[in-house]
Amino acid sequence: MVVRLPRAIHVSSFAIDPGPTCGDGPNAGLRTFDIFTRTANGTWTLAYRRASTPFPQGRLKVLLPVGGVAHVRFVKLVMRANRGNNLFMDMSELSVRGR
Repeated sequence: MVVRLPRAIHVSSFAIDPGPTCGDGPNAGLRTFDIFTRTANGTWTLAYRRASTPFPQGRLKVLLPVGGVAHVRFVKLVMRANRGNNLFMDMSELSVRGR
């Protein structure tokens, strides 16, 4: 998923609810993922990686970026793995926070 922000911002944090949507079971919820950011004319930079234990579902978990925070115009979420569902992989919400 790629989100184009209305204007360039300095990202202070992200937040995610990795819980499933559309009536899928909890095992379809997001387990591992990457978040990338990009300036208007730049290249994608890794801003956050979740590669191990999944977050709780049903509430937003605040994530602090590891890079790519200045003049961000685009944010990309790459879903890597779910919690065991063979057909679906879902997440409910992604928030980008900054000024």
